[in-house]
This record gives sequence, structure tokens and C-alpha cells, in this order.
Amino acid sequence: MSSSAAKIYNKSRSIIANINRFLLLQPNPFSLWNSSTTPTPTASPLPLLSTLASLNVNKSTTTTASNTAPSSSGTSAPSGSRTMASTPVGNDEALLASARAFIPSLTNAMHKGQAGRIMVIGGNEEYTGAPYFSGISALKVGADLAHIVCVKNASPVIKSYSPELIVHPILDSDNAVEQIMNWVPRMHCIVIGPGMGRDPKILNVVAQVIEKLKELDKPMIIDADGLFLVTSNVELIRNYSKVILTPNSMEFSRLISAVLGEEVKPAPSASAEKVKELAKELGYVTILHKGATDVASNGRLVVCCAGGGSNRRCGGQGDLLAGALSVLFHWAIAFGDRGDAPAPPELLAAYGACRLTRECARLAYSQNGRSTTTSDLVRLIHQAFSFLFGP
Repeated sequence: MSSSAAKIYNKSRSIIANINRFLLLQPNPFSLWNSSTTPTPTASPLPLLSTLASLNVNKSTTTTASNTAPSSSGTSAPSGSRTMASTPVGNDEALLASARAFIPSLTNAMHKGQAGRIMVIGGNEEYTGAPYFSGISALKVGADLAHIVCVKNASPVIKSYSPELIVHPILDSDNAVEQIMNWVPRMHCIVIGPGMGRDPKILNVVAQVIEKLKELDKPMIIDADGLFLVTSNVELIRNYSKVILTPNSMEFSRLISAVLGEEVKPAPSASAEKVKELAKELGYVTILHKGATDVASNGRLVVCCAGGGSNRRCGGQGDLLAGALSVLFHWAIAFGDRGDAPAPPELLAAYGACRLTRECARLAYSQNGRSTTTSDLVRLIHQAFSFLFGP
């Protein structure tokens, strides 16, 4: 093929890809963001997270009337919470705009670590990829530093995947809790579970760490085998508002059985009411049920995400989501709860992480089809992030 013919061919492929991108990004109930119809945030994104954390502008205790409904139960939400909603709140335009608002601008005024120091607790001899995907995804989304806490024998393998990760081979040490807690105070969010396994000794260590994380008021994302631990001891996270559980359909079914005593068969998409009911019963923790439609609830409101995605179900996508969510959760908390946003920080972070993961999956599947793996998704995080949230 001549040079000029190759240029025409590549240009044609680019045009077709853009057309497909436009069409694929509009499954109901979503549409492309239109700045002319998006509510203006109360405050513009600020470059310094320390500044964001100090702001508390126009805080409101309710969402708009069209998005809320009184709770049908006799249990009232904690003081200062938004009005209970029986249907999903917000739409793609409003949720994306609110998510964009809490993403910090890149500026020379920021110092290393300010955009996020993330810790991933997990990784054993059999499962070294899961903590890697969570850690590297956190970095690709915008965290400055990612620490992996794993068992000793998993450490050389995880280190070999990327020099970007700080790996601590201490999860199975005799004084594991003490060593982990030496690092925790400087962390912004902790991801618990990817590749952790179910060794009773490790589970006991992680349970103790969770208790100490609560004492320090640290945000947590609990996924994979971390959910196995929580299912066996739900009191570990009950009433803790800074935790997000990320079950798939099977893990959600086990949680429902353990907490509500009900048998709910795993399904591609969860009942929004069931997700909200479980979150409320656990004391208004946030639950993100991953599925054909992702459903997130903090026990008061529900947010759903069904845009993008792919027909390929390769292992590791949930680990990518957990890593991305840890960063967005940190940013959302630092920015604070704005009364004009359709949802509070934890749900906006969940929605943003879902949209980002789905866009990565859509792009990767369009390029690789049946051969898509999570490594393909990781390589596309920048492209997906820039499209949804800007540079």
C-alpha cells in the first residue's frame, strides 16, 4: 500500500471509529453530555485537594423533588442525609457533570502524593494479577502513588509487572497488622480484597486492619475476597459510611443471605430496591452491585449506570474498577458534598468509576473483540478518562 493510500485508509478508519463511538455511547437512558443543559456546579474544580477539603459551599440535605420520594419504611435516615429516593436519581448528563467537578486540575502547585496515595491489600501466590490491576489502574486514573500489601512469595511477581508500584511483602508476616498500620496514616484510600485469598490467618489480619482503619476514619473499597470476609462478619463494616462494597451478582447474593436472611438468585442486573435495602440494613454503607447495569446505593439514594461496556467478560475488570473507584472516592470526599449535585460523593464516585470502566471495556472490545483482556482496558484508561471527564 502506498503512503498516500495508507493515509486515506487510516483517516477513513478514524472517521468510522468516531461515528461508532458516538452511536455506541447513547444506549438508553443515557445521552452525550451537553454543556448547555448541564447544571453549573456550585464551585469550579480547584487545583489543590487541600483547598477542596476545606470548602463547604451551599450544602443541602435534599435532592430535587423530581428525584426523591419519602421512604416507605418507618426507619429514618441519619441526621443531615439527603431525602430517601425510591428510584434512581440523576441522569448521565448531570452525574457526569458532577463527577467532572470533583476531579482536580493538573497544576505545578500540587505536590507528589496530593492527588492520591492508594493502598491495595491483597495478593497471594495464586493471585498476583488482581492487586496489580487495582494498583496500576489507580495510577492511570490519576493517583500519585500506589502501594500493594501482599504475602511474601507474591511480592517478586507483582514487582516484576511494573516498577510503578510500591510493594510491601508483609501481609503474612508475624506482625503484619503493626507493619501495615505503619503505612496507613499517609494513605488516602485503601482497597481490600483483590487476590487476597481466604487463608484464615490472612483474613484475621485484614479484619484487625479494618477495625483500625475505621478508627482512623479512612475510606475503604472492599472487593473480591474482602467481601468473603465481610459476609462472614458483617459487623466489620456496619454503620461505617466511608466504605464502598463492590459485589458481583454471586457476592451480592451471599451478602443478602447473610444480612437479610433471603435467598436471591444471582442475576445480570440487581434490583435497585434490594441494593438499597441491603445498604440501609448495613447502616447506610454504600454498595455497588456490578452487572449488566451497575447499581449503587448508600441506603438512601440509588444511582444506575448502563452506558458502554462490552460482551467480553475477562477476569480483572472488577479489579480495574476497584482501583479507579479508590481514586475517585478520595477526590469526591476532598471536594465535598454539594447540594446541587444529584447524588452525594460516594455515589458520584461509584458512578464515575462504573462509566470509566465501561468506556474502557467498550473501546477495548471494539479493537480486540473476543481477544480482549484487562490489560487492553488498562492501556485505554487515559483515552476513556479524557473523553468522559477531560484531561
